[in-house]
Order: sequence, then structure tokens, then C-alpha cells
Amino acid sequence: MFRRIARAIPLSRAEGGQAKLASTFKFEFRGREDPRFVDRRMQSLLATIQDNLVAASPSETTQILHALVKLRLPADELINDLLTQIELLIKDLTPKDIALVLWSLARINYPKTGPLFS
Repeated sequence: MFRRIARAIPLSRAEGGQAKLASTFKFEFRGREDPRFVDRRMQSLLATIQDNLVAASPSETTQILHALVKLRLPADELINDLLTQIELLIKDLTPKDIALVLWSLARINYPKTGPLFS
């Protein structure tokens, strides 16, 4: 899933064309006017994911969340729906899935008082 989304949005580039590591800059979602976000292919992909979210496996759900956060996509509604879905599937997550969710939550500064931590 990440590869498919990544084709539409390249990672940020530092001076000299080198890709930045995620830890080298303060996390911030891309703007809604970002041409990579408003691209019709990206919007179509996000709409397809949103429409088929309930059919996604626990592993697919966590990978989609990870990809959205890693690519800094401002898909708030989809991220909230993913977190709700993860809450329902939390007992079925593998250790890898849990690691992806925790990394994603840490990256977006998810509040420790949020529903997933209660």
C-alpha cells in the first residue's frame, strides 16, 4: 500500500537532492492545497481506501495509517476512521501492527489521553 501511495507523493528532499529522514524535520502535514494531495489520482486512491475501509484486515488498516502519516497526507477524516477501526480490531493486531500504530501516533503527537490509550 505504501509503495502505491508513495508513487504519487515523493518524500521531502533536502538540499542537494538527498531525501530527508523522518527524524530530521518537525512533523507537519502537507497543506490541503499541496499539488501532490489534490492530484486526481491521489484523491481517487484515498476515496477508494475510505470506501473499502471496513473490508480491510487489521494489518492493512495499520499499514494504511502508517503510509498516510509517513507521507504527511492531510487526510484527517480517513485517519480518524482508521483509528476508530484500529480500536475495534485492537485484539487482532500483531506486534508489527502495534509498532506501526504506535510510531504513527507518536509522529502525529496523538494525545496520551486519546481513546486508544483509555
